[in-house]
Amino acid sequence: MTGTELMAAIGFFLMLMGTIAGVWRRVENRVDSAKKEAMETANSASLKADLVSAQLQEHRIHVAQEYVSKAGNRELMDQVMDAISAVRQSVDGLSGRVDRILENQAKGSTRPRA
Repeated sequence: MTGTELMAAIGFFLMLMGTIAGVWRRVENRVDSAKKEAMETANSASLKADLVSAQLQEHRIHVAQEYVSKAGNRELMDQVMDAISAVRQSVDGLSGRVDRILENQAKGSTRPRA
């Protein structure tokens, strides 16, 4: 090999290595930017998940404070139904009393008043 051929071969290999290094650098930059973008997206998703978790907790507290459970509702309905039954019994008792008062007035009205 002559000096010219040797220099051409060395130049070719240097050019080839430079091209490979340039391509490798571009790939690395894209990988780094993809990693950075993925980390930003993950951080954003994490913040959104934290926000949604806090809102869900607030909603659970609101529901627990504002709404009645099935057992509580059933207990309340039993109390209301017992009160209605007591009122019905009182009304039934009053109708008997009113009947007696009217009967007594009818008996008393046949007597002459002085």
